[in-house]
Amino acid sequence: MQPGFFGKLPSAGDFVQRRLPPAFVEPWDRHFSQLIAGARDQLGTQWAPAYRGSGLHAFVLGSGLCGAGAWAGVLGPGEDRVGRCFPLAIALPLAQAAPDRSWYARAATLLGQALADRTLGVEAFDAQLLALAPDPDATAIPNAPRALAGQALWWSGDGVVQHSVGLLSAHDYLGWLAPAALALPEATR
Repeated sequence: MQPGFFGKLPSAGDFVQRRLPPAFVEPWDRHFSQLIAGARDQLGTQWAPAYRGSGLHAFVLGSGLCGAGAWAGVLGPGEDRVGRCFPLAIALPLAQAAPDRSWYARAATLLGQALADRTLGVEAFDAQLLALAPDPDATAIPNAPRALAGQALWWSGDGVVQHSVGLLSAHDYLGWLAPAALALPEATR
C-alpha cells in the first residue's frame, strides 16, 4: 500500500492531492476546515502565527473516520504559495497494523522539508513520498483498524499521545495552537 497526501504545499497555488480517495479527503477536509474556522474565531490575529508554529503531528485513524478503512500518517501546518492555510497530511492506508516509528520519523522529516521548501514541486514531493514504503514486518500497533474503530490517536515530538473518539476535537486542536500562540511576542498578541 502506498501513502498519499492532501492539503496545502507552499509551492502550489491551491490544494494538492495524490492517492487518497474521496472517502478520506471529504471528511478530513470538512473536519479540519471547521477546526480552522473555530480556531480563527477564538485566536483572532494570533491564529496565523500560532498555526504556522503548531508543528508536526502523527496519527492513527481507526476505521470509519475517513472512510471504511484505517489510516496512519503525519500532518503539519501547510499553506499554499499565496499564504492560504490548511494542514498538509501524508496518509497511509492500513490493512492490519500501524507502521513502526521509523516510518513516522521518515514521513515527518519529508513533511517538514516540504513545508519549509517553497520550491519543492508537487511531483518531486510525490516521488519522495513514494520512496517511503513502510517495512511490512515492523509494526507499532497490531490490529489498529479493528482496535481503534471510530477512534484516533494523535501525537507529536513531545511523546504525549491524545486519544479522540472521532477525529480531533476542537479543544485538542486549540491545544496544538496554544503553545505557539503563547510563545508569540507580546506586541503580536
